[in-house]
Amino acid sequence: MKTCPQCGFNNMDTEARCLRCKTLLDQVNDPDPLTPVKRERVDFRPTRRRLPGSEWPGLVGAAILRKLYVILRRFPSELPEDVSFRNPWLSGALSLLPGLGQLYNHQPKKAAQLILVIAAAIAVAWKTIYLPESNFILLVLLLLWVYGCHDSFMTAKRINRDYCHWRTSGAFYLAWLMYVCMFCLLLQYVTSIFAVKYVHLSDDVMKPYLRQGERVLVNKLAYLIGRPKVGDVVLYDPPRIQTDIGRFIIVDRKNGFERVVAGPGQTYSRRGGVYYLDGQPAGPRGQPAMDDQIWWDFELTAPPDHYIVLFTYTGKSYDLVEGMVIAPDLDETIYRGWHEACIIPEDDIFGRAMFVYNPPWSRRILR
Repeated sequence: MKTCPQCGFNNMDTEARCLRCKTLLDQVNDPDPLTPVKRERVDFRPTRRRLPGSEWPGLVGAAILRKLYVILRRFPSELPEDVSFRNPWLSGALSLLPGLGQLYNHQPKKAAQLILVIAAAIAVAWKTIYLPESNFILLVLLLLWVYGCHDSFMTAKRINRDYCHWRTSGAFYLAWLMYVCMFCLLLQYVTSIFAVKYVHLSDDVMKPYLRQGERVLVNKLAYLIGRPKVGDVVLYDPPRIQTDIGRFIIVDRKNGFERVVAGPGQTYSRRGGVYYLDGQPAGPRGQPAMDDQIWWDFELTAPPDHYIVLFTYTGKSYDLVEGMVIAPDLDETIYRGWHEACIIPEDDIFGRAMFVYNPPWSRRILR
């Protein structure tokens, strides 16, 4: 065994540096192994002549690395005492939940600091989610998350007295970045089955409320444990209605977004341009998403287990035979079956539309 002259840590005979403090173990003419090693300043002046100004990139890079080193040294890096073998891959995998890998390595202080830093990054990302620059903040959050996995992995290797060169450490960081990204893709695929759904809008039927190319996050779990409420913007299966000229309005099931304006047993009506719910003026949450495409008065009553979702895609109609898109005169077109199309069974409502998450400049909560 080699005893570190700097910190007293017992290292294997094959180690050239201490696994704890990185001090050289083979000191020459050192009478007292506990005497601090005198560190001398090394002259890094090059022997070859360089072009004027060519040393500045190296000096700037060295200054940045030095600053990063000072910041990282504030985190506790001492290895825990009397810890048995730690599985590095298990430690890194546990850090997918921030801080858990550090607890596995018996470093509760580091775990608490890492949790606080990631929690602060999550708070900043949430507060700036509607800014165009939010993608860069989310990227920083991802890199911090990967750092937690990589740190617990490398700490476990140090506990096992397995020294890694900085190039190897950097390669492991890139590997953990790939693993975390694969985990996020798998998590997105699994959750999209029963929890959330990401819907891409392929047309402009709801412009300007929703526009072509936007992506909407739909919460499918909301209606597995609850029921739709008045005011919810929902993703549902829109029916097909016919106009008086023999043409149909067809809406893609993926783009069927509308607002629930009345629940089971409630009556919803429009008189003189004003909407009423059970005889009382409907509030802001009782207004249809696309009010400008409804110009007639009506009265609808929802039977049990049905909801009133106004069909507002009346600005365009699609020819089933020729595939042509026409824009009829709204004042002269009569839509057959429109009243029946606005009463939707609960089973045809797939989830609640939460917010537009992409592109960043269009992010907003759907109210």
